[in-house]
Amino acid sequence: MSHDKNGESRIVEKFGLILHKYLTPVYEALNGLKKDVDGLKKDVNELKGLKKDVQELKDIQLRMENKLVDDNKLLHDRDDIHDKKLKDHEKRITRLEDTI
Repeated sequence: MSHDKNGESRIVEKFGLILHKYLTPVYEALNGLKKDVDGLKKDVNELKGLKKDVQELKDIQLRMENKLVDDNKLLHDRDDIHDKKLKDHEKRITRLEDTI
């Protein structure tokens, strides 16, 4: 191989063209992948936000369900108390009727 300037410059030029031909698509693909990864990161962050929102809604629903259960128990307890009072009144009335 000759070491003259023309020969070297042609080799460097061919080498540069070969590198450009084969490396440019790789860099373009890498840039595309980087954009895709950035987009996925954004999507993941949005999903995390949605997951947090869904969890908050579930917590609200659970609190509402617990409140309804507590209210229902309270109503049943009140009904039981009223039933007991009614029975007591009926007993008194029956005793009064018996005495009259």
